Amino acid sequence: VATLRDALAPGSYLVLAHATDESKPAVAQAAETVYNRSVSTDIHMRSRAEILRFFDGFELVDPGLVYIPQWRPDSPADVPADPSKFWVLVGVARKPRASPARLSGESAAAGSASSIRFLPCRLAR
Repeated sequence: VATLRDALAPGSYLVLAHATDESKPAVAQAAETVYNRSVSTDIHMRSRAEILRFFDGFELVDPGLVYIPQWRPDSPADVPADPSKFWVLVGVARKPRASPARLSGESAAAGSASSIRFLPCRLAR
């Protein structure tokens, strides 16, 4: 994800939904094993902490990393009593805009609009 993050323009968003083993690790491990026996590309469930690392360098948007039904429901009544039974955490995050000081390599106190230098960049293909 760091390669993608570095290629994205500031202000871009990352939307990520990922299966988690957080609520019932033993059941999740068994389901992962059974699923992986019957497909060519394995699934790998991760903990909340492991999924959060994908957002390094981004700013999470409210409500953060949550189970699918908890992501901005139309009504609190739309959230089930146990949202963890959906097994997927979802998050949206924004790549911060670079400050002029970071772009030019100068301190914010020393920089002015006329001293801002834009650095060329090339996106990897």
